[in-house]
Amino acid sequence: MTILRLLARQTRLPGATDNTRYGEGRASPRSFLTHHVVNISTAIQTADAQTILNAASARMLRVSYGVIIASSSGSSISVDDLATTVRVLKALASADGGPTAEYREPRFKPLREAIQLYVDDVRARLFHGQGADKYTRRKENKRRLDAKAQQERAMDRAAAEKTQMRAERLRMLADLERQGGAAALMLVPDGAVADGDGVAFRASLAALTHEAHDSSGAYAAAADEAGAGAAAAHGETELRMLRACYACKVRFKVLHHFYAQLCPECAALNFAKRNQTASLSGRVFLVTGARVKIGFHVVLKLLRCGATVLATSRFPADTAARYAAQPDASSWIDRLRIYGLDMRDLSSLELFCRHLIGTCHRLDGIVNNACQTIRRPAAYYAHLMPLELQPGTWNPEAPLWSAEPGVPQPDEGTASQFPLGVVDVNGQQLDTRTTNSWLLKLHEVSTPEVAEVLAINALAPFILNSRLRGLLEATPDRPAFVVNVSAMEGKFYRYKTPNHPHTNMAKAALNMMTRTCAEELASCGVLMNSVDTGWINDENPLEKAAATAAHNHFQTPLDEIDAAARILDPILSVVNGGEHVHGKFLKDYRPIEW
Repeated sequence: MTILRLLARQTRLPGATDNTRYGEGRASPRSFLTHHVVNISTAIQTADAQTILNAASARMLRVSYGVIIASSSGSSISVDDLATTVRVLKALASADGGPTAEYREPRFKPLREAIQLYVDDVRARLFHGQGADKYTRRKENKRRLDAKAQQERAMDRAAAEKTQMRAERLRMLADLERQGGAAALMLVPDGAVADGDGVAFRASLAALTHEAHDSSGAYAAAADEAGAGAAAAHGETELRMLRACYACKVRFKVLHHFYAQLCPECAALNFAKRNQTASLSGRVFLVTGARVKIGFHVVLKLLRCGATVLATSRFPADTAARYAAQPDASSWIDRLRIYGLDMRDLSSLELFCRHLIGTCHRLDGIVNNACQTIRRPAAYYAHLMPLELQPGTWNPEAPLWSAEPGVPQPDEGTASQFPLGVVDVNGQQLDTRTTNSWLLKLHEVSTPEVAEVLAINALAPFILNSRLRGLLEATPDRPAFVVNVSAMEGKFYRYKTPNHPHTNMAKAALNMMTRTCAEELASCGVLMNSVDTGWINDENPLEKAAATAAHNHFQTPLDEIDAAARILDPILSVVNGGEHVHGKFLKDYRPIEW
């Protein structure tokens, strides 16, 4: 009777819950099946069959493994009853773990019927309602498919690593680790890839170490060696798995020879725009923030198109060294004028505007590129000061602004976090702090940082655009141009995290200037637009950015040359006879929502 009562169909008791069924807190459905259902066929050797039938059909008791639960009739299953049942079930199990032959005898048919409910329930839990064989086959098939998908992802990743931008970045990073002794530090594969030959990278290193005029010819030889790889055939690879295009989000399989994250259509457009040129001979352009990265390549592109460029930077001596290190510098260096100017010093900016008005007869365009996204402490710029403070024609005040500690910040770090002589692929000081401006929330941003960001990113462009309007309108080659370099941070029609609200505010203000002023300026022959540069670098602290790059094989989809091409497209396209676009926020060479 003990076994029969335990196997009877369960009846819910007052106050009972679903988790008081068999196995509560003691055994899983799998162990219940193994130790009870499988062996139950041999559990009862002497029980009377009719007694079993009567007890099984009564359905009076709930089963609880390890507790005593009373039925509605007042009877209960004691611990002794349960122990007896378990002992009998174990005794009827064969040596190999299955039921004995005795279980198959006709006298045990009522027992088999009684346990069917539990067998069905456990099978559903173990195999999702399938048979064990079918379940095993499905699991094995899934394992094979997962292994195949993993292999295909690895093969696609290997193919992507061979695209020109990614491969050159990895090679540049390896060169940097060898030359700079920074192998032990976390570095990120980014930076501009100039025609796949690494000239921009090697030139920045040469400028940093002031080897631009090295008579040994070592730099030229290195550049020639790097350029040899550009002669490889531009084949296209078909991926095994679909991936999403960075620009248009369409899924694609055909891999471009240069871009790994653009579909064929977007890759063709970006590559053509990247190499777009126009005749700008005789035209004059002002570019702010011209020392490194995007501004550097904007100036280079304008110079190579024949324009005269007025370039500003806080560090004019370092800026001059970087441009002089370019292999083709002799063909345009006489058309480059560099001004030492700190955009935080608004009074000096006003004086600079007066200087241009008094000395220039025309201005064909302004590129408001200077911005502050990550605030760097004085230690970050310390290595630049010796060259900047040498006697020369530069404004000596500009570098001093960045060299003085100013108001302490929680993220400023110490000198040890800016290892002397260790640079990134852009030839800039390595910043190993574990937090920076990109991670700050509203209450964490200091008043000086907010003021600096708004001054550099919004007030300075406002002053330049307003004070130099007369020069823009005076140019004989209409139209003139104003490009306000913006970002997705300034876009309202986009999800925002709670981080870096001050930079979001500044870019939104810059966009509002374009939205407000462009129509009226266009009536005077000046085309003003805001342009998003695209994703060219990870602004997170180095530790986090390096971890992302290592774990996810991540690289940004575009580089600084792509960003420069996007900034200059509203100018070059018009000069080449394209549409006179104005008053737009341009991303991926197309207008988008504000």
